Amino acid sequence: MALAGLLAILIGIILLCGSALRLGIITGLLSKPIRLGYLNGIALLVAVSQLPTILGISVEGGTPWEKLLAAVPKVLAGETNMTALLLGLASLALIWVPRRLRWKVPDVLIAVVVSCLAVAVLGLQDRIKVTGALPQGLPAPALGGIGWADVLALLPPPPPSP
Repeated sequence: MALAGLLAILIGIILLCGSALRLGIITGLLSKPIRLGYLNGIALLVAVSQLPTILGISVEGGTPWEKLLAAVPKVLAGETNMTALLLGLASLALIWVPRRLRWKVPDVLIAVVVSCLAVAVLGLQDRIKVTGALPQGLPAPALGGIGWADVLALLPPPPPSP
């Protein structure tokens, strides 16, 4: 877990350096179909990874595709949690409808607030998984057990010499 935190910090530093050097213009060199394909691939990956959650089923698997394949028999067996599915579909509607109508509202925030209120008012915490109490305050930053060798292993390799 510490390496993941370190990697996030290093990527953040690299992105800040790229922004300071105004390297965003390089994305203009990539064709529009490549950029759209990349973003659509990310969107598909996120949607597939969230599908078991919106269906209210627990699945085992490493990749989102393995989880999707593990979810199919459970859905066919009727293990779908209808409460979770209806709440998830209502949340998606609260996000998509304002966007389609081009309303300037914080649609995701509205979906989260309405979902929280629906769970609390309707007493749905017994029928769906709820996060529960969250810890107060921010966790103390720590990257225990990480040395400079780990930092160097996560950095991009230097360019080859001519």
